Amino acid sequence: MSLDTEVEAFGDMSIDRTNTDSLSTNLEKEVTNGNQWNDLEATIPPLQPNELQDIFRDVVLDWQAQAELTEMMDTADIEDTTYVGQWNRVERLSSIRNKVVESMIYKFCQETPMLKFRIMFADVIESKCWHLIDSNDCQPGGINMRRASTIVSCLQEAVAGRLNDSYMQIRVPIDGGRGGNLLSVKVKSELLNWEQELRGRYTQRPMELVQVMQKMLKREQYILEMAEKMPLYTNEQPQNGSMSSSPGSAMQKTEPMPDMPRVQYIIRDLNQAELCSREITERIERMVGEYQQLHLCTGGNLQVLDTYDPRLIASAEEQRTWKTIIELRDSLVQTRQVLIHEYHKDQLFNQLQSLLRRVKCEIAEWKRAEAYLSNGKQVADSSDIDQLEDCCKPLAKLFLQSLDQILKLQHIEVDNLLKEQENMKMLDYLRQHYENMAKDLVENAFIVEKQPPQVLMKDKKFMCQLRHLVADGLSIHQFRFDTQVQLVNTEAACAIVDGGPSTPIKPSGKILNNCHKSDFVEQTKQLHVHMRNMSLSMRQRGDRGRADCVAEEKFCMVFRAFISLRFPSKAEYDVVAQTFSLPIVVISHGKQEADAQATVFWDNAFSESVRRPFEVPDSVPWNWILDGLNCLWKKECEKEPGSASEGIGLTHEAKKYLTVKLLGTDAVDPHTHVSWRQFNRENLPGKGFTFWTWFFKVMELVSSPYVKKFWNLRYITGFIGKAECQNYLLTCPLGAFMFRFSDSQLGALSISCYTYCEKTKRKEVGHLEPDTIKRLQTRSIPDMVKDLDYLLYLGADIPKDRAFGPYYTPEFRVESAQKHDYWPKSLQVVTKNNGTTSTFIRSMKQPNSPDMGPHVQLKSSMSPPTFGSPGTPLSPLDLLSPNPSLHGE
Repeated sequence: MSLDTEVEAFGDMSIDRTNTDSLSTNLEKEVTNGNQWNDLEATIPPLQPNELQDIFRDVVLDWQAQAELTEMMDTADIEDTTYVGQWNRVERLSSIRNKVVESMIYKFCQETPMLKFRIMFADVIESKCWHLIDSNDCQPGGINMRRASTIVSCLQEAVAGRLNDSYMQIRVPIDGGRGGNLLSVKVKSELLNWEQELRGRYTQRPMELVQVMQKMLKREQYILEMAEKMPLYTNEQPQNGSMSSSPGSAMQKTEPMPDMPRVQYIIRDLNQAELCSREITERIERMVGEYQQLHLCTGGNLQVLDTYDPRLIASAEEQRTWKTIIELRDSLVQTRQVLIHEYHKDQLFNQLQSLLRRVKCEIAEWKRAEAYLSNGKQVADSSDIDQLEDCCKPLAKLFLQSLDQILKLQHIEVDNLLKEQENMKMLDYLRQHYENMAKDLVENAFIVEKQPPQVLMKDKKFMCQLRHLVADGLSIHQFRFDTQVQLVNTEAACAIVDGGPSTPIKPSGKILNNCHKSDFVEQTKQLHVHMRNMSLSMRQRGDRGRADCVAEEKFCMVFRAFISLRFPSKAEYDVVAQTFSLPIVVISHGKQEADAQATVFWDNAFSESVRRPFEVPDSVPWNWILDGLNCLWKKECEKEPGSASEGIGLTHEAKKYLTVKLLGTDAVDPHTHVSWRQFNRENLPGKGFTFWTWFFKVMELVSSPYVKKFWNLRYITGFIGKAECQNYLLTCPLGAFMFRFSDSQLGALSISCYTYCEKTKRKEVGHLEPDTIKRLQTRSIPDMVKDLDYLLYLGADIPKDRAFGPYYTPEFRVESAQKHDYWPKSLQVVTKNNGTTSTFIRSMKQPNSPDMGPHVQLKSSMSPPTFGSPGTPLSPLDLLSPNPSLHGE
């Protein structure tokens, strides 16, 4: 009989425990008598290379299938229906007679790069999961990079397929309009350019394409949301068909729209202001033409019109000519007065001032929301950074348009000398205030897009990213500006807030590589400052005997950008745009991290929007703390990269457990105030650590890759006391077990199980020694559960193999005696009781398993080469252990 037949027959056999024990005993006797392993080797013929190939075949095929499955899942993972049909909906908006919506679509088409690509491949683009990709996560091999690269490949295939279709004639809208000419040659050239871009630039940097598409799709969504909430007919013409004589007729009041975020109100008002500004620009252009005509009629001397006396002119034809000239001048004077006073002074100036104030408030709210977001809390009605840019850019362009209008009005001098002096004074006043508002916007639209670490280790490299929201709105992108960063303490931060950007900075440490230049990204029209490879050096500070002194000291980074600003009036200003990072705690050792994170958490969660740096309340209601801990837990322990799901957070039972842990009872008013001292200064009763330290270490444990998956599968209860756990397990069948967080050991997970104790001859609940991240790195949770045969059911009724079976580490027994002289070995978990290994029997009919000890030990098992069958290998512990009943511990 061949070896393959023997292996097959042996694999179908169920190994009898008695035979196994007798074989182990006989083997021990032979080894004791001095027999060598080669006597045993002689009884089994060595494996031939072709037979080894047969053994490996299934394994290799499994690996290949797994790789193919992973690739298929990655491909399927990028498909999504969120944006399907979005461009068709945008196109249908042309039927809506709303000037604000029309203005938004016009700006979108003018400012959006790759618009033709977007239209041509709308179906492909809209079927991808752009919203699930974190464009800030550029980690090679990560889920976001895999998704981005896969989407780029799909777009490459779409472009190549379109190029290969020689019969395709594509109708492409020109300049964002509907319809256009058949441009097969031009389209083919553009397709070739896009293919080259996709294969070259975007294959190497796929996140750049993701950023372009995300911004484009997001702006389309804004337009659709605005169109849905705005009236269908606005800014209608008078019924008699005549044009309104009021230059500000486009800036009419609109009814408030319910359930619309604040920033969309700002965008709506900006579009209305742009419509009005466009109307005024057209009027001024007509005025310039009329003024030039009047200048020719008077020979450049308009003052001669002031001496006109119709009684001195005898000719009727000459009188009609003079009358036409005088009427033209009076019309220019009247229109100019209306534009200066009724439009600019009384309407646009006030409206732009109000819009600037609202935009600054929105930026401040965004900064506060960023602090909440650092703790994982999403703020309702909060703007995102692209929406803020969609406010700042148009506002900056409105300032430029207004300044250009003022400049043209200054050149149209048609009134008498006295009135011209008054007009020039008013125009100069408006010009100065428009320029000041533009400078104010440039100073306040500089924000930190990617924050530096809020817990910063000294001498460790870090990075951050800033963004100027005006970008190309005022042409500040044309000249790369310098940005410097310094670290300051609370006292220096207060001085800077009081004194403004001109206040000298007193740094608290030295930041290496602290000056960088701005970069303008043409594809996204965004202006960034990337500050990379920075590190902080700082002198020794605080009381060395108290880590909490260091961990409670707050700093922040002050960023200053030195920008050159140029206006149509040829005026130039050097503007210092200044912004602050979120509070930072500087540490020099990892032992300080937990206390530092407590300081950051408290500041992010409970500081006021407007405050002195870095004031926080000394106590807050307990339900506020629970809400903050819940958000932080979802962010750190349940949020998966590339997933829109946030998780369920802390359950009611978990919050009840935390309440008892800190306050001693769950019968407390949710509004009961808890002080900072209770939260992270005073140790828990009978413990050597604070409440926050315990929670932080548990969060650190669960967020690790060794535990996070099983927490999200709801396999780990965690927040449950030992007594409550014991009471629950006593209601479960024998062999039930569950996981709970250790009360006495930081960042550790313990297994509690219900089993039969041979020593006491009764059923009882036991608790295994807690496992930390370090131990779980050696032996995973599923493998640990697999090793302990007395663990049968997760909870009341879930068989452990059904819950953890898919995550068991495969055990490939490969015989390599001909290649190496090593004996293969593996790690296995066993329980110990007073130094003696305990054994457990799976049989539920005859519960005679011994006492389960409190300690868990990792034990290495080994076997001689070529021993046993590849189909069902004998346990090495059965063969080598003095106690043959150690199987399956």
